[in-house]
Amino acid sequence: MPRPGLLARLLREDDGQAMVEYGLIAAALTIGVAVATKLVQAALSRQLLQHHKALSQAP
Repeated sequence: MPRPGLLARLLREDDGQAMVEYGLIAAALTIGVAVATKLVQAALSRQLLQHHKALSQAP
């Protein structure tokens, strides 16, 4: 059976809160880098394909 006041004490304590915030920031940065990498990869792939087609059609 839970002790009375345990939930209130847990809600008041902020030990480890900074670590959770740093973890969330790191996760957001990781997702942002992954999305940016995918967008750059797609754009670069399109450019290389266009150059390949242009070189293939050159006499």
